[in-house]
Amino acid sequence: MPRALAICRDPVFCQELAEALACEIDFQVSVNDENNSDVTTLWRSFRPQLLILEAPTSLELLANIAALKLSAPETPLFLVTENPTMQSEKEALLHGVDAVFAKTSDFSSLIMNARAVCRRR
Repeated sequence: MPRALAICRDPVFCQELAEALACEIDFQVSVNDENNSDVTTLWRSFRPQLLILEAPTSLELLANIAALKLSAPETPLFLVTENPTMQSEKEALLHGVDAVFAKTSDFSSLIMNARAVCRRR
């Protein structure tokens, strides 16, 4: 069973995301509050096949993503953010994000991509 680690600022959104992943593609999902999480430590302890971050794009987030990708380059990383712009998406991709998704209640695109990246593993 594939493992996904979801780290979110919005706990309600994170729970909905975890439930959607578990129901649709039978993932084992661990959820954590972004404000209390050291992403690298969480990755090392859970060893997910997919990492999902829900947060606004910022310089701090991009630096954290770059550091995480250095320690776990093989783990796909999805970013979920409110109203991503083409520029913020480009910046995220340049820093190691594999895909950027708009924060919505419809997880179909994210789930389709999660299936694809986890099948390749």
